[in-house]
Amino acid sequence: MSKKGLCFPGTNPADRLTPAEDQVMGLAAEGMTRKDIASALALREGTIHNRLSTIFDKLSARSMSEAVEAWRARREAA
Repeated sequence: MSKKGLCFPGTNPADRLTPAEDQVMGLAAEGMTRKDIASALALREGTIHNRLSTIFDKLSARSMSEAVEAWRARREAA
């Protein structure tokens, strides 16, 4: 089977984090809570919850710690 049809994490443009999602992950990596992130970005907690849900899907993460670990690994690989 050709590798052309395979999709590896981070290679599909839809898997890339937007600048806003990257900003949220940067704050999460600093140890900020969802409430703190919302306050720092002047957004509602619900907005942060939605962004994190999308981020978790893109990073195949089930928790904040998994998401932060995957986010850091992607940044190091870039």
